[in-house]
Amino acid sequence: MQRIITIMLVVFVTIAFMGPLMLSAYAKGLTVHLAINTNLQSQTARIETFQFGTMIAVNNNEHINPGTTNIDLQYSDGFIEDGASIQICVTAQSDNIRSCGNGYNSQEKKPEYVSVDLYGSIPQPQLQQEPQQGGQSQSQSQSLGPIYICPSEGECVIK
Repeated sequence: MQRIITIMLVVFVTIAFMGPLMLSAYAKGLTVHLAINTNLQSQTARIETFQFGTMIAVNNNEHINPGTTNIDLQYSDGFIEDGASIQICVTAQSDNIRSCGNGYNSQEKKPEYVSVDLYGSIPQPQLQQEPQQGGQSQSQSQSLGPIYICPSEGECVIK
């Protein structure tokens, strides 16, 4: 019985200490911080990623709100070529309005920041500033959790 407990303890310690290290090796790749600025009503959006003019990834059910919606896109290692330019297009599905932003997968493996302005036919919004305590103001902003984009073939492990 003591031998089983010792083996279980060794397995647990190995997983606890080696697991994060192993996952970090798979979690390399391109991270894109996407900011979608819009004056449209809350709705679902389609996010398409292009490399060398070819669509390589699609997300159909992202939710955007008026103001700024921040979304993190995580591409697995090797999915986007090192040094390649990418284009990320966002389509507001209810209004059928589309706009794109450009990014770059640097060889230094740094996160990329891409901004997409998605405005309808009404005038671009003046973000309303509401006074808070202490005279500070705020604007609308929403952050969503990361979206992991993995190749259709092979394994994708996310930390």
